[in-house]
Amino acid sequence: MLNQPSKTYLFFHYITDLALVAFAWFLACYLRFMVLQNEFRTFVRFIMMTPIPVLAAAYLLYRERYYGQQILHAWHREFSKLFMLNIKIAILFVFAGYNIQSDRISRLTLILFFLINFVLLILNRLFFRNHTMMKVIKGELKQSIFLIGHGLHVDRLVDKLLNNPQAAVEISCWADSEGRAEELGIPHCSFEEIDQTVEKLKPKSIMIGYSGPHLARQDKYIKNNYNQVTPIILIPQVNYALIGTTIEDVLGVPLIFINKPSENHFALLGKRMMDVLGAGFGLLVLSPMLLIVGILVKITSPGPIFYGQKRMTQDGRVFTMWKFRSMRVGADKEDGFTWTTENDPRKTRFGTFIRKTSLDEFPQLWNVLKGDMSLVGPRPERPELIEGFKDEIPGYMLRHKMRAGITGWAQINGWRGNTSLEKRIEFDMYYIRNWKLILDFKILFLTVFNGFVNKNAY
Repeated sequence: MLNQPSKTYLFFHYITDLALVAFAWFLACYLRFMVLQNEFRTFVRFIMMTPIPVLAAAYLLYRERYYGQQILHAWHREFSKLFMLNIKIAILFVFAGYNIQSDRISRLTLILFFLINFVLLILNRLFFRNHTMMKVIKGELKQSIFLIGHGLHVDRLVDKLLNNPQAAVEISCWADSEGRAEELGIPHCSFEEIDQTVEKLKPKSIMIGYSGPHLARQDKYIKNNYNQVTPIILIPQVNYALIGTTIEDVLGVPLIFINKPSENHFALLGKRMMDVLGAGFGLLVLSPMLLIVGILVKITSPGPIFYGQKRMTQDGRVFTMWKFRSMRVGADKEDGFTWTTENDPRKTRFGTFIRKTSLDEFPQLWNVLKGDMSLVGPRPERPELIEGFKDEIPGYMLRHKMRAGITGWAQINGWRGNTSLEKRIEFDMYYIRNWKLILDFKILFLTVFNGFVNKNAY
């Protein structure tokens, strides 16, 4: 594995995490029963339950591989993984605790444990992450690889390795590169010289990748060398994996799933719970304002208060998306299927205001409750426009791999309204490819400052 510290180092990280879990439980019990109530006996009884969260953490940390290539992952992914880990530990603790402890488990103690444990694990991971980065900078973790083959996918990997020092990888030789090694100043050799060169350089691992008519060379090399000590890493040619790939083992046969979004069912359940709670709370709290906006829509322009329009969401499903009406009745049929422009004459005077402030979007909270939309996701588009876009813009239909949202990564970065569709798709792809529950929280937070009022909202 690239950029992997020693097993002793990783084991020490694992042990310190477990020690912090035990300390977090001790501190939570101390605050709850000694500081707040001064109940020593209850404190001791709950301290006796310390093995439960520690064993739960030991199992989850080991099973879900929390000690991989940390510095190659975005920080928000680490943050999200630890957040979900704490939720799982709490759930396992409750199930186990109720079967062991005769008294009810203190909810306040559990909340304190969750918060303290989350902070401690974050700080510990930050410490080890920074320590690993320092070792990379000093060159202590640098690993040599022997690269074989050529193709766009191989060139892309080389570019990533050369331009990301934190990868801590040195290409000791590039065999059969078709001239690319010479261009980049990387030591090179021919396909026939591979065995001798590998024996001489003794690289940490061998990476091989070919495309098209040259795949036979890849098969030939692996057939002759699969049983050697040096690990061989295959570089798959998956040029159209715009939102990533997933490798699964089916009856012993490895399969690569192209453009398959995250299927962390626990995280997706969390996203749906956030949608239901957020939309329900929003409708309840904002109901007085929504009532006022509805009345103003009605008295400033003849016609209905709400406007329903067909849009496309996850898996290509079409639904009716609701808005406060901001145009005169029948305006959508006057100029065909077009986007609204800045000085669009079809808008009413009050409609211009609610569009500029995004107040017209709030009825979509009802769509979120129904399950047609999510609070965060790619903005849905009309099926008629999609028919024209899907063949013109690469990867356009992949944005329907996730449920459509009221706000999204593209919107908070200014790509909304009559702006570049290509840039919007690029940002949607980034969101789907890097989706974690913590990213949704980040987008919702930034929407308050960047999403409601925007120069491109009209």
